[in-house]
Amino acid sequence: MKKIGLIIAGSFFLFSCAVKENTLRKEKKEVVTVIPVEKPKTDIFKYDVKCKNLKIGVILPLAGDSAGNGLKAKNGVELAISVFNKQNNTEITSVYQDTEGGEDLLEKFYKVSAEDPLFSGIVGPVQNSLLQKVKTLAENYRLVTVSPTAAALSKVKGNQYFFSDAVYPEDEGRVMAEFTVNTLKKKKAAIIYPSNNPYGKVCALAYKEELIRLGGEVTKEEMFEEGSFDYKEQMVSLGGIDPHIIKDIMSTDKNNLESIVSKLVTQVRAFLPPATDKKRNNLVLVKFVNSGRDKEQLSEETDYGQIISEKLSYGLGKFKDTKLSKLAEVKAHIAKNGFDKKSLAAHFGADLVVTGEIFEKNPLSYSAKVTLEKMNDKNVVDVIFDFSVSDKLITNPNGLEVIYMPVSLYDAESIISHLVFFELKVPYLGGTGLNDKKFISNMKLNESELYFTAGFYPGSAIPKVAGFIQAYKDTYFEEPDYYSAAAYDAANILLHAIGRGAGSKEEVKNAISNISSIDLVTGAAAFADGEIKKDLHILSIFEKELVEVK
Repeated sequence: MKKIGLIIAGSFFLFSCAVKENTLRKEKKEVVTVIPVEKPKTDIFKYDVKCKNLKIGVILPLAGDSAGNGLKAKNGVELAISVFNKQNNTEITSVYQDTEGGEDLLEKFYKVSAEDPLFSGIVGPVQNSLLQKVKTLAENYRLVTVSPTAAALSKVKGNQYFFSDAVYPEDEGRVMAEFTVNTLKKKKAAIIYPSNNPYGKVCALAYKEELIRLGGEVTKEEMFEEGSFDYKEQMVSLGGIDPHIIKDIMSTDKNNLESIVSKLVTQVRAFLPPATDKKRNNLVLVKFVNSGRDKEQLSEETDYGQIISEKLSYGLGKFKDTKLSKLAEVKAHIAKNGFDKKSLAAHFGADLVVTGEIFEKNPLSYSAKVTLEKMNDKNVVDVIFDFSVSDKLITNPNGLEVIYMPVSLYDAESIISHLVFFELKVPYLGGTGLNDKKFISNMKLNESELYFTAGFYPGSAIPKVAGFIQAYKDTYFEEPDYYSAAAYDAANILLHAIGRGAGSKEEVKNAISNISSIDLVTGAAAFADGEIKKDLHILSIFEKELVEVK
């Protein structure tokens, strides 16, 4: 009797789910109570499931050229269902349809699934080529479909039965703008993107709108033809220095400084007493300091204290009646004993100590004060002069803090090399296409940083993601990829609705439509009017290795 009782109970449960579905389908004007969706708990799979033996349809390429991606996605779906069943004591099953079988078989699958009261929804497709067909089938047969990776270029509101967990370009742009302001603490950006690629345009617009909303600004926008080899025009417009003309400019600046130093040599010598055959004038020249500028702000080309000191030392040292201590020896003495003119004069036996300061009036204009002090009579003279340098050597004149480049992998490598070459060394921001092992190993960033969005990162330390990765490895003895993770998430979106008590197709649809927050391995998500809003992983490169920064 115990055995018969169990069978009867099981039959009643099956019948109750079926009656509920058929009643809803027959009503002309359906009145459906929206299932309240709570914010996800630490473990979102601990549910109070009402219908424990529902079915999930899965449409994937299981043969042909795309079979590799399809099988990875299949593994993700199976793992999600397996974990859900184990944790909730359910018997959810999957039914597959190979999308390589053609559109007729696909429509037949939808028809049969829609007529089966135990079918809760469908996961798939992964190909963009089937997107429009599947959206139409989902709406026509009123059967919830959650695609792991297939998505249109832009989100379309108003879908009732079709949902996509894919990474949309506008989410990429929005997330990167949030990262710019909230994490990098930067607000002044430039954007460079292809004029003939809609993906780049959508990302660029989303980034710009969100950055402005957060109080930032886009000061420069540059476009190029996708597949270009030469970005010189864009680089110069962004404020880059053309290295081919640096040599000529530096030569001109060098000549100007040499003319100034030549006059300074004359003034120093005029201050000296007449030398004799028995006694030469003994001088100590201390390296001129750069007032108001930290060492980090100076380069070999802009350390004018060092440049003028060396030129003055060379100019004075050419005269046989003058003895001049070496700059390196003077520097070593000061490092050991501190700066004291009397000590310097005594140590080097000098009659005259020469010191100087360089003041930056603006990035192109400088003032110098050279102090000549005779140690025997304390006679002091200051020589003051101004000088300027070419504005074409000023790096990043627009004050850019980041450069966002939603471009293809092919263009990214070339653009980054141009940015570095043209001395535009600020953080670079990119999209999901840059998550490529070969690209990462070849990347030469020098002093710059690179950050880019990613739908999934198999090296993630985030507990939920790391848990999925380990479970996948334990089950399939291989590392999951984006298709595995996205399909795992798509299945979990359906399972989330089932777990919240949805038994009919309409209840599943309403439950998903009202998800205000769900934690997925590809990023937290929310739905509104059939449209998903996703957070994304952000990765960077450190010593040719990927690093998760968000």
